[in-house]
Amino acid sequence: MGALVNVTQRGRSYLNKSLTLLTISCALLVLPGISFCADVFKPPYVSKIEIEGNREFSDGKLKGVMKTKERSILRPFRKSAYRMDFLQTDIESILGLYKRHGFLKAKIDSQRVDKVRRGRAVHIYLGLSEGPRTLVESVNLEGISALAERRVKRGLHLETGEPFDPYSLEDDKHKILERYAEAGYIYASVSDNTVFDDNRAHVYYIVKEGIQARAGEVRVEGNKLTGRWLVRREVTLKPGAILRRSELIRTQQQIYDTGLYSDVRLTPVTADSLSAVVDLLVLVKERKMAWVGTGIGYGSSDQLRVFGEWGHRNILRSGQRFFTSANFAFGRWLFSQGKAVLDESRFEVGTVEPWLFGTRTAGQLLLYHKYKKEAAFSEEFNGFTFTAKRDLSSFSKVLISYDNQWVHTTDPAAIWGEYTTRSLYLSALRDTRDDLFDPKRGSSQDLSWKVAGGVLGGNYSFHRASFSSSWYSPVWGVVLATRFKVGFAEPFGETRGITPLERIPFEERFRTGGATSVRGYVEDDELGPRDAQGTVTGGRFMVLTNVEARFPLFWKVSGAVFLDGGSVWRNPSDVRLRSFDPGISIVTDSDYRYSYGAGLRLETPVGPVRVDYGRKLRLSAYDADDRGQFHFSLGQAF
Repeated sequence: MGALVNVTQRGRSYLNKSLTLLTISCALLVLPGISFCADVFKPPYVSKIEIEGNREFSDGKLKGVMKTKERSILRPFRKSAYRMDFLQTDIESILGLYKRHGFLKAKIDSQRVDKVRRGRAVHIYLGLSEGPRTLVESVNLEGISALAERRVKRGLHLETGEPFDPYSLEDDKHKILERYAEAGYIYASVSDNTVFDDNRAHVYYIVKEGIQARAGEVRVEGNKLTGRWLVRREVTLKPGAILRRSELIRTQQQIYDTGLYSDVRLTPVTADSLSAVVDLLVLVKERKMAWVGTGIGYGSSDQLRVFGEWGHRNILRSGQRFFTSANFAFGRWLFSQGKAVLDESRFEVGTVEPWLFGTRTAGQLLLYHKYKKEAAFSEEFNGFTFTAKRDLSSFSKVLISYDNQWVHTTDPAAIWGEYTTRSLYLSALRDTRDDLFDPKRGSSQDLSWKVAGGVLGGNYSFHRASFSSSWYSPVWGVVLATRFKVGFAEPFGETRGITPLERIPFEERFRTGGATSVRGYVEDDELGPRDAQGTVTGGRFMVLTNVEARFPLFWKVSGAVFLDGGSVWRNPSDVRLRSFDPGISIVTDSDYRYSYGAGLRLETPVGPVRVDYGRKLRLSAYDADDRGQFHFSLGQAF
């Protein structure tokens, strides 16, 4: 043992001396400018990738599926390290691309990695043989009787005359099982068999249908703070109904939408595969019933914003929700003269009943207090709102609300310093966007109408309607986003010798401009008609248009270029076709205004952080010293 320890100690001593000598040698070599030691420990990088033998796909297409990248003028400061395991994965990706397009015999005949004479750069050479392309000669279904063959085949990837993709076999079998699951055949199974005849493939799907299942009892497990009845009422399947896949998905989503559960799993439970009646086991994991939240934010319009909220999701185990919140916004003159200037505040207390009158209609009662500081005056609101909302489908909903508010204003142009507004509001919404915060495809439409006064009472009587439509389409890696919005307000009842605009309260008039409408302009305070003092008054008619192209740059950063347009008119009769001409030289308050610009977005878990610069395209007398604006905000403009 002593000899062994002695040998080990001597070995360690020798190793330490060797490392010391190596370090000294490296230092000596570096002194004259030779970076030999650094090169020893740094991995080589890929300078060039050459592919030969490819006819069906271009070099760019093949290199696009590779993780290994060559140097590019688009990435002058980035070097892709050469790794043997990455290269082998890249070869599999290239062959996978060929197989997906019918080239089942594609192979890499040769591969070579050459080190450049000087430096750490390497060149990669790949030689491949594509081989013949295999096409689908026929697609056959065997064992089907419960469903029509045409219905089962609809939407399958493999079609007659198309390239044979072996990876699509599993996808198609999954689609066939989905068809049967939608019809209630939850015991169905599918296998495949492919027969090749030279470069032709005959595909066979063999189906074992089983029996059609029907819904039985609903069992709930995992609940401790919530009653089982809160889960059962969200189940859309009635006893004896066909156990359809779409109904199971809908039921799961509706249980999630209650906000009471963080995890929901639905499992059909049967005694055996011959039983036609299937019980449904719903396993839930409850969320914390009470919540508290607080935050702070900054934007170009609100400057500093502080908010806090508290609520409970299950008051008295009834499924009803209660919440209260406070929100404060401080303007751009924050801490001027040693104090904060409050621009806006809002306090809310509310409760939500998810099943109003025993129906799938959510009802909400909200009490609120709001303070708003405008450019030349301030307003204070106290009121309550009752809203009933009903989902018509996964993409559409309707809502109706009644609002009663008492307003105090310091606006010298207002008819009353204190007044009451009672209104009824109707809205229909349709939303197919794939992401609410950063949509890439889909659309959103919102049609709304409000009536105030008349039989409802209050000091003001008017109609107010608006329509908005946004569309998002991916084109060659760029998301093209467009929006059109129009609004109209019309007073009715006694005139008292005042103008139609004065018969609509200031907070109900249309205004535009700013970070989410026409960028380059101050938020709601530059576009539209003005009074004798030059203050924007808002209007009764509004048109807004936006076109934006969003594209990735690097990492989590993306860019955008945009063209915005919009304006507000005192009366609809003030609108003229010439007002939309972008080339007119003299611009008035009645003309349509345009802006253009660009911006950056940083992807975050709560949505993109956005910085835009908008530049005014048409200048009026009020724009002489202000050609554009920076806008900083969270979320896309629309």
